[in-house]
Amino acid sequence: MKVINRILSSFLGRGLFAEDKSLIITGLRNSIFIQGLTYAFVFINSYLLIRSAGVVDYGFYVNVFNWLSLFSIFASFGMEDIVLAEIPRKLSMRKYPETISLIRKVNGVILFFSLLGLVLFSVVFYRHLLKEKYLLFVSSLNIYFLSFILVNQQVLQAFNKFYLSQLADKIFRPFLMSLIICVLLLYGKKVDASTLIFCNTIVLLITSLVVFFFLRRTLRGISSSANEPDTRVILSGNPVYFFFISIIYLLSSKIGILILGVIGDNKSVGILNVLSRFADLVLLPYVLVHMVVPQLFSRHAGSDKFYRRRLFFQSTRLITICAAILSCGMIIAGKFILRFYDPVLEQFYQFLIILCISQFLFSLFGPCTAILMMQGRQKSTALCMFFNVLFDGLLYYILIKFYGLTGAVWATLGASLFYNITMRILVKNHLSLHAKGEA
Repeated sequence: MKVINRILSSFLGRGLFAEDKSLIITGLRNSIFIQGLTYAFVFINSYLLIRSAGVVDYGFYVNVFNWLSLFSIFASFGMEDIVLAEIPRKLSMRKYPETISLIRKVNGVILFFSLLGLVLFSVVFYRHLLKEKYLLFVSSLNIYFLSFILVNQQVLQAFNKFYLSQLADKIFRPFLMSLIICVLLLYGKKVDASTLIFCNTIVLLITSLVVFFFLRRTLRGISSSANEPDTRVILSGNPVYFFFISIIYLLSSKIGILILGVIGDNKSVGILNVLSRFADLVLLPYVLVHMVVPQLFSRHAGSDKFYRRRLFFQSTRLITICAAILSCGMIIAGKFILRFYDPVLEQFYQFLIILCISQFLFSLFGPCTAILMMQGRQKSTALCMFFNVLFDGLLYYILIKFYGLTGAVWATLGASLFYNITMRILVKNHLSLHAKGEA
């Protein structure tokens, strides 16, 4: 443990407050174990799904849940970022009644928009996507489950409950799905796309109950201190921008797979999803630091620019070094991993490297979106991301139309580069950054 602390501390550098540095290192250290298990279970889960259902059925299943993820972001309506921005501030001011009221209000919002999303999903896809109408209804329930898990996971993170915020969704969920698939295979049951959708719905329901249990246990700790009268919390302005940012971000990250799914190339959807899962390993440092820095950016929204610049640059330095190490590992072991996963996938090794470079760019340019969203720049961030998704959509459409899967991979690299450059420009303007000698 001390060795990990020393390594992370040397990567992070000097100049941060001791409390902030300790929080970053502790958060990363605590998250490394969970994220390691997460990736292990995700790989095992994907392996079992492909082996049991085949690439085509797996691709169809991925396509359905990509659309459900999009509708779940609509149902969340930006609440996942609201709680991450507001709860740390309220807790630091010991406004416990307002914190509890905020969480109740947020869960009411996602319930309302989930019901609305369920209706929209059923109307839009009634004649498409799913032939079995009962499966359409079952699938639509996942809109609420996904949004509930997403938002309340962020609530737990805002309370610095790093283990709890990740345990249910990142470990328990893929483990339970893998266990169910293994049982089905053990009893010789046929596993197809419909089976995968039904099983994942059960898994998401159980995961939601686990998250609810963790949330209640966390709130019980502050309920005894909430002696002030309950204060009504009004959500206005910011939720709209947070909502647009979340849905645009998901669109930009899933647009390639969505377009491939629309044209009916489920095999390419399955292959691209598997390659993206492996490439996500390079994104691990970026994901880990987002378990910690949003709260710090929110807490230091009123601090001087010099310290905020230092916090941003040193976080970027830390994740860039870690991502570079992981990228080298993927370059060395990537071909072997693909061959072990499925011999057919080995021919896509070059695509895997391109996707790894795309993910590395996020660490290289730093946690831009986090600092902008946590420090009152939601409007400019949403506008910039809107133009990004328009660019991404055009780029993906043209390249996929002419080059199929190959075009989708190269479009991912181009979209990542364009996104990170534009977001870094916004951060530079926000903090009056002059990168020379700073990074």
